[in-house]
Amino acid sequence: MLAVQSKEPDGSWKNVLQSSFYDTGSVKYDSCVSLAPSASSQFTGVGSRLLLLKKQLTGLGNQPTLRFNIMTLCKQPDGGSVVSLSKGFSVLSKDLMTDPFDLQLPEPPK
Repeated sequence: MLAVQSKEPDGSWKNVLQSSFYDTGSVKYDSCVSLAPSASSQFTGVGSRLLLLKKQLTGLGNQPTLRFNIMTLCKQPDGGSVVSLSKGFSVLSKDLMTDPFDLQLPEPPK
């Protein structure tokens, strides 16, 4: 996940959290697959926790509209990617923005 954004009252988007990803060479990537333009895919079995500072959580309110900026990575045969791996493969990366969704949060801690 590269960023979590919240929708402001004026319709603009504000970054709540930004991060970076750096591969140390130990990640095993799945092979790339193509989807038709009208097709969609769902990621399952992905687990992680989202840690926010108290002031970040307070700024969201009780029912924020959020969206995630995520990066997908897959391996493909050499010839079209900028990140090379050993054994004749390259890593293809793509940034995606999720559709906005509403989230119900408990009262922020005091």
